[in-house]
Amino acid sequence: MRNSLIHDFTRSFLNNHVSPNDIIIDATLGNGHDTLYLNSLGANVVAFDIQLEAINQAKNLIEGLKNIQIHHDSFVNMFSYNIPFKGVVFNLGYLPNGDKTITTLEKDTLFTIKELSKLLKEGMFIIITAYPGHEEGMKESSALDHFIKSLPNDYLTYTLKIQNRNNAPYVIVIEK
Repeated sequence: MRNSLIHDFTRSFLNNHVSPNDIIIDATLGNGHDTLYLNSLGANVVAFDIQLEAINQAKNLIEGLKNIQIHHDSFVNMFSYNIPFKGVVFNLGYLPNGDKTITTLEKDTLFTIKELSKLLKEGMFIIITAYPGHEEGMKESSALDHFIKSLPNDYLTYTLKIQNRNNAPYVIVIEK
């Protein structure tokens, strides 16, 4: 499986859509690699994670960097922070090398993506890496695929999928 294709596409998309001083939400901090990359593009990053283990690992990676806020909270609660974002990055599933029983959940992800999509204006985006290779990830992916097909034509939605690999990770983009 060529996960580097997914990684490269996501980085290329972010390179072309993130400008210095943009506010980008990293909805799933994890080990902090997306936050670090977004910060390297000059973005102000607001990151969320429910796991202290993830936050502590990420802090080691991003120690000393400016313009990063980390919230020990679920991304489903991001709306209470009133963040004037340009884009949101999701890397769904579970913490790499962490507890695989703690995953993002279909109901939370779908609710959050639906609410975020209502807030999108021209030039804004949501980019999601989905992992259908585990039970909750399969539910999440199926619900997201159904939802993006239902969005009206003033949204641009697309996916990058490896078609001949069952349950391979893939990227979903929603733009306005």
